[in-house]
Amino acid sequence: MLISITLTLDLLMAFKLRSNLFNFFFSHTGGEKIGEYPDPPPNPSSSDVQSPFTEVFSLEGHRNTIRYICLVRDMLVSCGDDGVLTLWDTETCKRICSTETHHLGVSFLYQPAYWHTNSNDSFLLTASPQVISLWQVAPDRIEHLQDFTGHSGSVRSLCIIEQGADGVLCAGGTNINIWERNGHQLKEVSRPLESSYLHHMLVLNSPGMCRLICASSHPFIEAYSLEKLQLDNILPPPEWEMYKAKHLRENVTQLVEVSKTVFATGSDDGSVILWSLDLLPIIVFNYLRDYCIESHEVISIAVEGRANTERKLISRSFPYTVLCMVVLQQRYVITGVGRAIKVYDTMVTKEEPILSVRPAHKSNVTCLALISEDTVLVSGAEDGSVRIWVGSEKNTAPPSLTSVRPLVQCLTSNHYLLLIGEILLHSQQVNGICDLCPLGFASCADNQIYIYKDTGYVENTEYTAIRKILSKSRHPQIRTFFSHLSKPEMT
Repeated sequence: MLISITLTLDLLMAFKLRSNLFNFFFSHTGGEKIGEYPDPPPNPSSSDVQSPFTEVFSLEGHRNTIRYICLVRDMLVSCGDDGVLTLWDTETCKRICSTETHHLGVSFLYQPAYWHTNSNDSFLLTASPQVISLWQVAPDRIEHLQDFTGHSGSVRSLCIIEQGADGVLCAGGTNINIWERNGHQLKEVSRPLESSYLHHMLVLNSPGMCRLICASSHPFIEAYSLEKLQLDNILPPPEWEMYKAKHLRENVTQLVEVSKTVFATGSDDGSVILWSLDLLPIIVFNYLRDYCIESHEVISIAVEGRANTERKLISRSFPYTVLCMVVLQQRYVITGVGRAIKVYDTMVTKEEPILSVRPAHKSNVTCLALISEDTVLVSGAEDGSVRIWVGSEKNTAPPSLTSVRPLVQCLTSNHYLLLIGEILLHSQQVNGICDLCPLGFASCADNQIYIYKDTGYVENTEYTAIRKILSKSRHPQIRTFFSHLSKPEMT
């Protein structure tokens, strides 16, 4: 079902930052005092940048919460708790097809780029507590190719180890399982911490060293040495290592690759740590020296007639949890820490962020995405809000979006993140944001997907289509006029 929603600027788009919008108390990192945030730089009223994403389309069809969206061959793929894999046309915003995958829902979605042998092949891997499935995505259908079975427990992460022509599939959950591409299970590696599950995995390859880095629901980093993998797919037991640094006070929540020899982790306590391939911490960002954990005691008394006992249960919440991380040009780590967005430069030893918006949302930031060729940053939060940011020089603002420079050129102390738009359509936590450049971007929450189109791109596309039709008119004058008419410049 397609619902086209026309948004009025005064109701759904916030184009200006009020000087007192973000003025309240929040804890700072070590060395800083706890107090009010300084007001963000005011926007010049005469030259505010306006968000170009003013055409919004609703994609409906899922019956339960959507967890994942991704772009495959200019088409959008979505899946979630209803176990349905759906393919959408991003231009028309219509559903192409839907396929039932797993009745228990999809616990992980992965694009195995290493398996894309040619431009016509696009593959997806979906995981559930029972099976991992490989799918081929075509312009008009999603075709099931094969299943990978034999793992125990729910699969929370997938990756491809580049070995030989096809590589091998690695799945992480309570244990680690390895398959050939044809579905033959090669090995199951038992983990010492079987009470936990692996929720992030990545493979780092550098000359003389290849490691599988894993993050679990414990304050540990697990690393598996893969140097001895043989090209005939005979896998010896990988060397297992576990490292717990003094900086890892709480569970690791995020794991991202910065380069082939460096990766970064984010934790429940808000710390962002940069690691080398030999598992040594390079630098610790946002290390809260006196961080406070909000604890709540739940006391229950035994029923009358039994021993008068008392039981105390402590539940902890972390206001500065790192819930999302993206890397820009193998150097800058953009993080969502609690309600803030912070940008760290991995090439300097300074622990403070080079850019920070505190707070960036009224609730925790749950997802981040770089769109429009890394010129725009989009963030989503627990309250369902989606905000659009660009880099701007302090005390000035570019006159239009076309003059906005790539974010990598704006990551200095003389710049800040300028809020150019806010969209309040989702009613629950935003689970994913997907770049649809040059069309725009998409977001998902609850059972709803919204596509936000760049008005300039849409107008240019529509104009081109009309010009193409009229250039084939039977009337010579109309045909000649529109055949020689140049395209308008996109604004």
